[in-house]
Amino acid sequence: MTARNDNTERLDASADPSWELYPDTILELHDPVGMLTIDLRDLLGRTKWRLAEIGPSAAFGVVTPANPRGQELSDAENESRLAQFQLLLSQQSAHCLRADGLAPDRRHREKGFAIWLDRDALSCFARAFDQSAFFWFDGDAFWVVGALVNAPALRLPR
Repeated sequence: MTARNDNTERLDASADPSWELYPDTILELHDPVGMLTIDLRDLLGRTKWRLAEIGPSAAFGVVTPANPRGQELSDAENESRLAQFQLLLSQQSAHCLRADGLAPDRRHREKGFAIWLDRDALSCFARAFDQSAFFWFDGDAFWVVGALVNAPALRLPR
């Protein structure tokens, strides 16, 4: 899969049925030292320091290729998209580790990756896979950043 042109049409937040759910996400980072679970509804506390140490820099993003534009796909379709996404990341030699986004009740999971690239590059990856948004950690706090959705970045927790 190739990245889309940067002129990809931006969406209003109301065009994605899952837009309002992003700030309530729980992230699971599959760190080799152990699973790191982050509830984006809560302040980070000491977790902030561990996040700054798991990659080559303190700042990184979390992108999932699943359920484009908030539309549910089958497990098989999402697994295929994840494999394409992982291949693209390896071709770019991007430093990454598995990271999943979960609903607060843990009944919905989207597999993805924590990726150590700059925010603009992450936005391109997210748009290439028709994602409305991605999560950005700036070394201090997480943000929901619109990719396809045209909305101001939202610092978490709300």
